[in-house]
Amino acid sequence: MRTEIVCTIGPASWDQEIMNKMAAAGMKFARVNGAFADAAELDKVAALARGTGAEIKLMLDVKGPEVRMNKFSNPIELFPGKEIIIGNDETSEIFPANYQDLYTKLQPRQRMVIGDGDVELVLDRIDGDKMVCKVVFGDTLKPGKALNLPGANYATDVLTDKDKENIAHAISTGWEYVSASFVQSAEAAKQINEITQGKMKLVAKIEDQMGIDNIDQILPEVWGIMIARGGLGVELGFENVPAAQRLLVAKAHAAGKFSIVATQMFESMIQSPRPTRAEINDVATAVWQGADAVMLSAESSAGKYPVDAVEWMAKVANAAELQS
Repeated sequence: MRTEIVCTIGPASWDQEIMNKMAAAGMKFARVNGAFADAAELDKVAALARGTGAEIKLMLDVKGPEVRMNKFSNPIELFPGKEIIIGNDETSEIFPANYQDLYTKLQPRQRMVIGDGDVELVLDRIDGDKMVCKVVFGDTLKPGKALNLPGANYATDVLTDKDKENIAHAISTGWEYVSASFVQSAEAAKQINEITQGKMKLVAKIEDQMGIDNIDQILPEVWGIMIARGGLGVELGFENVPAAQRLLVAKAHAAGKFSIVATQMFESMIQSPRPTRAEINDVATAVWQGADAVMLSAESSAGKYPVDAVEWMAKVANAAELQS
């Protein structure tokens, strides 16, 4: 099979037997979401991947300028019009975990899209250092999710201090790849390569219009790209993601760079032992477009059927290759 499978590793796959079965089913990359991971988790995943006896590549995902909410204690039920207060620090139940003083960068009526677009808030007013928001849609606000702010100017450093610590540890323990969020320019890619000193291959996650606009300049600076459809959906509108995916895969292919299509490929398999027909079509389409890899996120890190998800992805990718 030409198409490779990237698996995000988490509690559902923190088990040697499960990892062995995922590797046997076709997993080629073990990815860790570095938003909250520490050195101990990186070491755990590396040991599990190496314990499979297969040639599993280790990929550290660093969050960079992405704003992410704290891991508050329990999910919060929502309904349209409900008021949600996002504070500035630990004195509030909900606050941006990696961006203090965010409230100074925003104006009322700012859209605030949570995660992959499951929840949308609108900033109603700023009360001191607290952002008073109203729910536009969504059923549940879950802890630790990314907070996307379409159109807002809230630029941060290309990597956080925590990102740099994780990268240093990953280099020291033999991790080969780093995937970086919101790479918007060739300069950002160059800065990350300087920090890694060329000891990790850089995968630029393309998540917004600026990344798309600058893709021809970004590609020469990176090993590959990830088409991060969660961020793209928030920034471009869901209906524009398919065209963006097709463009980015084609650009990467023409430049001789690796491309990974990611986000919600088998989302239903978080709870179900098999994917939907639409999800199968989605994976097949990515393969037919020329993607080098397809990715599992929560399906393999937190879902009920991580091994089945890899098996199904391999089955679909293999069939698509034979039918292309």
